[in-house]
Amino acid sequence: MVELHDSVNKFDVPSTKSLEEKDFWLAEYLSPEIVQKELTDFLHKPIPEELAIYNGFGLNDVIIELFVINGTPHKTAYYKAIYDAGAPERERLAKELFDKKKAIGSIPLDKVFEYNDPPFVGHTTIIEPSGESNNEWFTLPIAKVLAMGEAASEFNPCDVKVGDLVRLPDSMVWKADNPVYLQYINHPERDMKGVRQTSKPPMRFTYNALSSQGMARDAFNINPLNYKNHGFIYKKKVTEISAVLSTESLLKYTAL
Repeated sequence: MVELHDSVNKFDVPSTKSLEEKDFWLAEYLSPEIVQKELTDFLHKPIPEELAIYNGFGLNDVIIELFVINGTPHKTAYYKAIYDAGAPERERLAKELFDKKKAIGSIPLDKVFEYNDPPFVGHTTIIEPSGESNNEWFTLPIAKVLAMGEAASEFNPCDVKVGDLVRLPDSMVWKADNPVYLQYINHPERDMKGVRQTSKPPMRFTYNALSSQGMARDAFNINPLNYKNHGFIYKKKVTEISAVLSTESLLKYTAL
């Protein structure tokens, strides 16, 4: 009989006490405090005045704004803080090298050590040839109801109302690595000398919330006369809402 490797015969289940605060983060650079602030700002964001254009919406229609976090500026700030914290060590190493060169005479004895820390280059942000950053979005299954049409009780068991914070199915906001982007960054000719990128690189991730095959087909521009961006706003059916959320309890859980 073939013997199984030891690792196949056992598994470890972390106890509740072994979980750390970072286990609840969306990313290492999105602390609970940042998420809580983003959510608080979202909750206090006023309902757009342009909704006054409409006398009403169809039966069971809801206009919702998705809670989305742009992770790119937080990621840049996080790595800049790490870079800044390393300034004393970089200066120490530079002084050490300076003294060694001075000791062997490759630097004049009367020269005084001066150190200028190289500026942070923001290498964590991917810059496309167009000059735009390839932002990393965190699309969450949480939305605020901005407006709605009449909804019969049998189609609205959660008693959804305007202003409510609601839970959406996870499938609506699913995020995954974009295989086309992975092909792009791993292309053997991408960094060849003399090669110039002429097309815009693909998005790093694919998002159901941004895809025409996903929620984007339900995107709703509040003011049909312009393209003013109010956020990630969609027209859905109240039957697609999973639950009404308690804002107080949700904010509490961002502090885990």
